[in-house]
Amino acid sequence: MRLFSDLPACGGSWADAVHALHMQPPQPHHLAFWPTLFVRVPLPLRASPATRRVSVNGACVSTLCCHGPAGLPYGMLARLIVLFVATEAVRKGVRAVSLGPSLSSFLDALAIARSGGRHGRIRYVYDQIERLAALSLQQQQLAPRLLPGRAPAEKRFEPFSGTIGERFVHWRPGTRRGLRPSGGEPPGGTLVLAPAFCAGALASTIPLDRRVMCVLRGHPLAFDAYVWATHTAARMARDKSAQTVVAWTQLHAQFGYPTQRVKDFARAFLEALRLVRVAWPLLRYHTLPGRLLFETPYPHVDANMRAR
Repeated sequence: MRLFSDLPACGGSWADAVHALHMQPPQPHHLAFWPTLFVRVPLPLRASPATRRVSVNGACVSTLCCHGPAGLPYGMLARLIVLFVATEAVRKGVRAVSLGPSLSSFLDALAIARSGGRHGRIRYVYDQIERLAALSLQQQQLAPRLLPGRAPAEKRFEPFSGTIGERFVHWRPGTRRGLRPSGGEPPGGTLVLAPAFCAGALASTIPLDRRVMCVLRGHPLAFDAYVWATHTAARMARDKSAQTVVAWTQLHAQFGYPTQRVKDFARAFLEALRLVRVAWPLLRYHTLPGRLLFETPYPHVDANMRAR
C-alpha cells in the first residue's frame, strides 16, 4: 500500500491538500486504520530518555515500555509507520507486514524524501521501526469505585499486555533479487507483528481519512487530536449522545506529560484541534471553565465504510 504517494494532493501544497478534503468526502480507498489501543496511550511527541510512558483514560491505565537500547518511538514518523502497518495488517489479514522490496520504496510509500548521513531520514526511519518492534504495551482497568446501590460500569475494552512486534526483518541486497528471508516473510523489509497484538489490538481499529495526514504532517499532537476526536464522535454516535464534556485534567492525563502544566496542555491541544478543523470543518467543540465541550455527533469517516 502507498500510504500517501498515490494521493495527488499530498504531492502538492498544503492548500491543495485542504482543497481536496473539502471537495470530496472520504471514499473507501481513502481509508487507513489506527489501533484503538494507541488512542488510550498515544506515542510520545518527541525524543525522551524515558523508557516508560503511562497514560490514564478514565478507568484504563496504559503503559508503554521499550525493550531495547533505542527507547520509545516518537514523533510523526512513528505514527505514520504504525498507521501503515496497521492498515496493511487489517486489509490483508496478515501478521508479516511487508514494508516494500527496498527502503526507497518504503520511503516513497510514506512520501518521505530520501536523505542519508548521520541525521538523515533513512537512519531516522530505521530507528523508529526498531523502536516499534521492541515496544510493549500493557492496559488494565482500575477497580471501580461503587456508590451504594450503583451497578458496576460496563467494561468498554479488553485488557491487553504484550509486545507490538515479534521481529523486524531488515532490507537486504538478496531481497531485491526476489529471494525470501528465512521464516517465510515476504521479500524485502518486513515487520512481523506479535500474535496477541494482531488478535487484540487490530481487532479494534479506528477508520481514518489518510488525506487528513497530508494536512497534519509535522504536527503529531494534531494527529492525536484527530484520532481522539474521531474516536469520541464514533462513541457518541453509538450512544446517541449529542455532546460530551471532558475535563482538561482528564485529557492531560491521557495525552500530556507530568512536567507540563494543565493550562499549557489545554492551550496546545486547542491549537491542535484548530488545525484538525481545517481538514474537518464539521468538527464542533467549545471551551468551558476547566473542561472541553465536544459536540460532533458523527465521526469523520463512516465506521461501516470498507476499503477497496
